[in-house]
Amino acid sequence: MVSLKQPCAVRWLSLHRAVKAMKHNWPAVVMELTEEALRGNAKAQGLLGQIQSYSFIAMTHALSDLLPVMTKLNLVFQKDDVNLSSIRPVVQASVAAFTQFRDAPGPEEETFLAGYEDGKYMDIKVTNASDRSIQAFRKVRERFVQHLIDALQDRFPEDCLDLLHCFDTLLNPRRYPPTQNGKKELFFVPLIEDIGLLCPIIL
Repeated sequence: MVSLKQPCAVRWLSLHRAVKAMKHNWPAVVMELTEEALRGNAKAQGLLGQIQSYSFIAMTHALSDLLPVMTKLNLVFQKDDVNLSSIRPVVQASVAAFTQFRDAPGPEEETFLAGYEDGKYMDIKVTNASDRSIQAFRKVRERFVQHLIDALQDRFPEDCLDLLHCFDTLLNPRRYPPTQNGKKELFFVPLIEDIGLLCPIIL
């Protein structure tokens, strides 16, 4: 079973693949574990009790909404030559997406909620699905998503995003003006002034 630790300690790409596979194969996994449990396999019985619970199924679908956002963010930083100009928009977009998922279910979670009826999902009985358990899951889910938001904002505070923008302006050759004589010198005067305003620690 995959366990959730602090966001910075999780291998998000691997977790994304595992969650995607579990969501797709969940009915088949339940059937296989049920057969093994009927043969007296205690381990299968224990696993079955976990993956048939409301919280497990709901969290699998919630993670199916959340993990693509985190995967996209991770891929940006895994490139050999990270484009500094891309960091601010991808971080801000990730925070906005997580905020939306914190406040309301995403499309994958909505699919589960729409299919869950009379204590069953995909014609399979869901366990631990009392109103109290459902409310407890919602609170855990909200706290987890808020933790993702807090972790991103702690690692990329607004002043650091401004700093990265400054470095991109300074170091990205695509931002350089034409190389005619005198043009670069005129360019760096306002550039240094801008850096002094946004990133006084540099000067």
